[in-house]
Amino acid sequence: MAGITLTPTTVITIRITTALVTIPYGGYAYAICGYRRHRAGAIGAVAGTFGGGIIGAAATHGNPAYTMLGAGLGALTGSLIGHNSHPYPC
Repeated sequence: MAGITLTPTTVITIRITTALVTIPYGGYAYAICGYRRHRAGAIGAVAGTFGGGIIGAAATHGNPAYTMLGAGLGALTGSLIGHNSHPYPC
């Protein structure tokens, strides 16, 4: 960072600007909530894919068709559970 001098006033201005950007006043909470719901659903889908694949393979002794069916059902279930049970207040 050669050539850039930071004075206490500059640092305070940067912090105030960052606070105003990250904590907006008004109607942005719903958009943030939607992102968090989407992310929780995506994480649930990935976890459900692995869990459903493992359960499907174990139940059918390695039959690939039922392993994929189990993975698909696990992804669907994990996504729905993640969408509806995210820990963020909205």
